[in-house]
Amino acid sequence: MLRKLILPIMAFAAVQAYAAMLQFVGHLAPENEVQAAPVVSDASGVAMFSIDPETFEFKGFMHVQRLSGPVVGYHIHRGAVGVSGPVIVNLIDSSIYDTRVETKNGLTKITFSGVLVDREVGGVLVTKEAILQEILSGDTYFNVHTPNWPAGEVRGQVQTGAGA
Repeated sequence: MLRKLILPIMAFAAVQAYAAMLQFVGHLAPENEVQAAPVVSDASGVAMFSIDPETFEFKGFMHVQRLSGPVVGYHIHRGAVGVSGPVIVNLIDSSIYDTRVETKNGLTKITFSGVLVDREVGGVLVTKEAILQEILSGDTYFNVHTPNWPAGEVRGQVQTGAGA
């Protein structure tokens, strides 16, 4: 009887823990880039991640197809639609985040996880709490950089899971 009671309680706790995570998505495309010259690329993709608002732990992925070259950077930037901005989460920084990039048959899979950290942006220290608020505001974007497009080959606004 005790086993029959414990399993549903454990499943409910797991669902509750997942429900507490904030979910985000971005649709990556070259036409979303904001640069002097239009980005000409056949690349496209999606980015998804979740953040625990209490511990600031996060994990996610980006899947991009048909990039023009190898990935040299991937970040979350501050910036509304049509506006370029500074990096606020440097996902490629393996000294802070657990990150992996794998490309096979034209599909690049980027996975990342870690804990948001305070970061200096434009000479000002921005706390992890403020970074989370910026992400929630919708004025942030994913960006994937390649040698052919060092300012970014594909970009996608970060949207809440419900708004995507």
